[in-house]
Amino acid sequence: MVATVTYQALLCFLNAHGLSASRALLGMSEGVILCACLPIIARRMLPGVLVAATFAGAMFCFLSLVSGQLNIKTFRDLAIPLCYFWLGCNLGRPDIANRALVYAIVVVLIMGFF
Repeated sequence: MVATVTYQALLCFLNAHGLSASRALLGMSEGVILCACLPIIARRMLPGVLVAATFAGAMFCFLSLVSGQLNIKTFRDLAIPLCYFWLGCNLGRPDIANRALVYAIVVVLIMGFF
């Protein structure tokens, strides 16, 4: 969760100091964050999440057929909420969620004051 809040600020910092932050680097960063969730997600396969993922995949295929082109952004927009929903179902402890929320709030406030 904290990586999701901070990766764009880190890419902005790197872009300002010489490393060009391209779309590919942004996509790769998001992919790394989602892949980092996989070990936790793979512990338990919930039927509801599998149904939601199947529905999302079907919608992704349907939108590709209707538009006539493959839009990776649509997949990303569907994968992120599903990944974090599934992550929450696997961890499911309020103290961890509360701690992640506090870290995210602190990071956002620091960036806002900066």
